[in-house]
Amino acid sequence: MSPDREGDEWGDPYNLGPPVNSDESEFFPSLTRDGTLYFTRGSSDGQESYIYRSRWVEGAYQEPERLGPEVNSTPNQFNAFISPDESYLIVCTGARDDTQGGTDYYVVFRNPDDSWTGPINMGEAVNTPGDGEFSPYVSSDGEYFFFMSTRVMPDERIPELLTADFLRQYRVGPESGNAGIYWMKADFIERLRPEG
Repeated sequence: MSPDREGDEWGDPYNLGPPVNSDESEFFPSLTRDGTLYFTRGSSDGQESYIYRSRWVEGAYQEPERLGPEVNSTPNQFNAFISPDESYLIVCTGARDDTQGGTDYYVVFRNPDDSWTGPINMGEAVNTPGDGEFSPYVSSDGEYFFFMSTRVMPDERIPELLTADFLRQYRVGPESGNAGIYWMKADFIERLRPEG
């Protein structure tokens, strides 16, 4: 669904239709400045999902292309964020040998010839041993990285004597094991780009 901006207001949402939408499930759209759409397409049986790209040409989205193995490195990628200039893609994936946990954030850099580097794990500052990294986003000015995580408080920060106050705060606060939104400076992303 996609509403159009009309002056200071948003219009009613409408279905993008084919070729972007299909009999499979499409979700988590991300746009570049030129209107190129990146999104996840999941199989109807829910067993696989891959990242697709559809170019905006002469007022219409073109037939989506499934990105190659540099981006889709396992049978299950989802919720990818594309940078506005299309220079990098942050993608959630699991079942890799270099994972910190079940599902991690990886960054894939796009080269000038439209090829991609292989996926690079974004590291332990972002990823956790658990299975809860699902939704990346970088602010429009490129300054901040926002991400969902189900991280838990390190043992050394849990007091020996558990009080009712602590447990109430723990249940609703960050690092409780529940899904939460975290943020940090995004300048580390470019430092992950391979040299050469």
